[in-house]
Amino acid sequence: MITMKDIAKAAGVSRTTVSFVLNEHSDRMRISPEIVDRVHCTASALNYVKNELACSVTTGNVKVVAILASFSGSMLPIIQGYSEAASKRGYSIKLLPISVDTDINAVLKEALEYRVSGIIGETLSSQQKKSIDPGFFDYGTPCIGLDDIYREPFSNELSTEVAIQYLYELGHRRIVCLDKPTEITIKRAAAYETFVSSKGLPFQTFVGKESFPHLVKSRPDAVFCTSDGLAIQLLHYLYLQRIFIPEAFSICGFGGSLAPEIQVLPLTTVAEPYYETGVIGFENLYSLMMTGHILPLSNDLVAKLVVGESTAPNSYHRIHETKA
Repeated sequence: MITMKDIAKAAGVSRTTVSFVLNEHSDRMRISPEIVDRVHCTASALNYVKNELACSVTTGNVKVVAILASFSGSMLPIIQGYSEAASKRGYSIKLLPISVDTDINAVLKEALEYRVSGIIGETLSSQQKKSIDPGFFDYGTPCIGLDDIYREPFSNELSTEVAIQYLYELGHRRIVCLDKPTEITIKRAAAYETFVSSKGLPFQTFVGKESFPHLVKSRPDAVFCTSDGLAIQLLHYLYLQRIFIPEAFSICGFGGSLAPEIQVLPLTTVAEPYYETGVIGFENLYSLMMTGHILPLSNDLVAKLVVGESTAPNSYHRIHETKA
């Protein structure tokens, strides 16, 4: 294993100089660019690999960030975004799973025991955030997502507008909403109501799978579902009732994370930018760790429309109604 001592001997400089250069302190120590370049070239020629574990023991700075989350399928691209952004900054990720019943303070204690550089809270409910022991914040570990102050870079409201605007442009005027209320989906249901009202159209929200029969009886042109999972449940129900989509009405979901093989037919949805959310999330934490401030969010991330086979122009429904 090549050491800094080996590099120093080959480059004709002191081991201390090598340490300052490879640990990126050359500017502070006023080391000339020529020597910096010589040390880096020598280290590369000798195939030197930095021992981050040894550095963390010496400096007390463990370059690991903890992510607290319920690791569902949609979390995988978010974690990929966090992981790749962290890697570019020389950090690694420690995953700490949580659920509704998890003792959040026990998990936070575990994160502190690892001496992580920062903590990210994903998918935490308001109740879980409120249950965090105030004493935890006295440790001073930079964190985002553990309170209601940090604003997620993803906009549920603007993304809902993308979905409803598409249904509206298809000529649908009886657009209803199907929701299974959570802290996130209620934002989407509210945005649906705001957009439909702005067009002078009636709005109506159905809640949960128990409302499916009532939804069908309302004879909508289109249904906006606040999650893809709910849309798939509706499609299964309609299939069993021999009601076919998009012949009866259009259906649009929200999320874009469901595998095609579990879909009754390719679903029109708005796909959340999960990966980008992870990248921006890490960069915000990194800024907090380095400067004490989160980066200003200049643009909200907005979901991208993915057109499947569950939607059709309103004239298509009218043709089928006439034939029926």
